[in-house]
Amino acid sequence: MRLPWLKAGDQDGQLRCNKRGRLILDQRTEAWCRGQYERWLEHRGSEMFGEPLGHGGGEPAGDFRAGQSAPASAGQPAAPKASSVAPALRVVDGKDTPEEELRCRVEQWRDRGRFTEATVSALAGFLLRQPDHARLGKTQLGHLSISSARIGCLQWGPCGRYATGSSRARLRCTLVTAILGLYLAVGNALRGAKFPDEETWSPWSPWFVALLGAAVFVPLYALYKALDAYLETQDKSAAEERQQAAEAANAETALNIDLQLLCQRVVSAINDECPDVSANELGTHVWLCRDDGTFDRAVFFTLPLTRKRSGIVWGKGNGVAGMAWAGNEDLRSDLRGLHRKLDDLGHEEFDQLPERERPGLRAQDVESSRQYTGICAIRLFSVDEDLTLLGIFIIDYMGETHFDCIVNASRQRPVSDLLAGCEQILSTLA
Repeated sequence: MRLPWLKAGDQDGQLRCNKRGRLILDQRTEAWCRGQYERWLEHRGSEMFGEPLGHGGGEPAGDFRAGQSAPASAGQPAAPKASSVAPALRVVDGKDTPEEELRCRVEQWRDRGRFTEATVSALAGFLLRQPDHARLGKTQLGHLSISSARIGCLQWGPCGRYATGSSRARLRCTLVTAILGLYLAVGNALRGAKFPDEETWSPWSPWFVALLGAAVFVPLYALYKALDAYLETQDKSAAEERQQAAEAANAETALNIDLQLLCQRVVSAINDECPDVSANELGTHVWLCRDDGTFDRAVFFTLPLTRKRSGIVWGKGNGVAGMAWAGNEDLRSDLRGLHRKLDDLGHEEFDQLPERERPGLRAQDVESSRQYTGICAIRLFSVDEDLTLLGIFIIDYMGETHFDCIVNASRQRPVSDLLAGCEQILSTLA
């Protein structure tokens, strides 16, 4: 089987990005890959290599000879076979459904829910209160909960058991309730008129007991229907909220990818403007300003992708970016002078300097971040009339020279246009 090439996107067979903008293989894409492999194994793999061995994702299968199946683990039921799907569905339906019709229904479930026959069999066993669902994985259980809610397989009936999704049972209950309600109304009128005689409606007579039962059942059924309608409304509201949250998360992920792309283009633009500056010595970051005075590292771009962190918790008034936030001004600082000042004064005297002269850093912080020789901290505002400060765009440099060229490039186009794009995205996310 040729391995599929997975691209970034929102489809089942595509990769999502995490908050750092890195591609990840989540449960939905993993389920899609497993489904692809199952279909290949069913149509081509079995013919080429024989039937699959019975060693699932639990304990090691051990040494089993051909033709022998692995013994079931203690306390775990055996894996469902494809041949058990039709009988299970036939019992669920409660009638003798033809084999071909059951097969068509299985294919329909597989097409709509992308389920294997084993999963469909487990769902049928679940409806029959069999422990088949105990061996399902988290992905299968999640799919089953969505599917069963969609096809109405797990609606709680007034008889105290799981209904099979058929409207016939609900129709019978409604018809019985209507008859009892009519009997309750007519019976009360006849009892009040003592028709046909007083003995007919005497306490604990059959007609009186039936009237009493109707008086109890009809209000309870009305209460059940009211609760059922309320729960259905709640389920619909929760489903809409989940869908809106998923759409918002997808939109946020797409915008974060665009934001990271802008960080990459800033590095490219500076590298074009300053050919003597290596892209491996540059890093671009977008830090969001939190209400508690700390930064939220949204996205970044560095070459190589990972760098050793300083371990400093940056915030308002701490570091070049923190001073830019506190002073509400863009700062571009050559840190080599700060390093020389620390070497000349020592740690104790350096810590006694005014915060403005040591951008809110202690001597230990400067030592931890000595690999950086220059920092540009540029404020990012919202695009509305309020001009709210949303974050700080940071350009860090690790080279020995040419920081002045980076400073000039950060003030000009196309870097200024790219920063305006960052403001547009942050305003949408805010």
